[in-house]
Amino acid sequence: MNSLIKRVLEAEGVKDFPKKITDEIIRVSEGCPRQALVTLDAVIDIEDDDKALEAVSVVTIGEAEVIEICRGIMNNESWSTMRIKVKNVLQDNEPEKVRYACLGYFSAILLNANAGDNRVSSLIDLFSENTYASGKAGLINAIYLSRK
Repeated sequence: MNSLIKRVLEAEGVKDFPKKITDEIIRVSEGCPRQALVTLDAVIDIEDDDKALEAVSVVTIGEAEVIEICRGIMNNESWSTMRIKVKNVLQDNEPEKVRYACLGYFSAILLNANAGDNRVSSLIDLFSENTYASGKAGLINAIYLSRK
């Protein structure tokens, strides 16, 4: 991912782009080159490093919102509670970004588990299909089904 960002910066004629911003773009992109490029495009012209770092977090989905949804799924919260969380996160975010963030959360849980967790594995399966065709409805359905 780092080499992709470097190539884009070179092609754009940008020199001395701060490493801390590049590192943050890579971190929040979670291995998704498209997300890294979208984020880079949003911050490439910001000269103040602190403002650029702040912009990186604005461009990406809020981790706290996704964690709330994922914890709600793991705790089998009621649909009425989950519905409010889902509405809030989808108000300002693309369904695919939310799905991908949830997938990352559940993957981290599975990797850090002491023993295999079939439920988390099932959640990963449920969130594995992209939402390009189904959009918000597909993500809402995946979240609804994941609570069972």
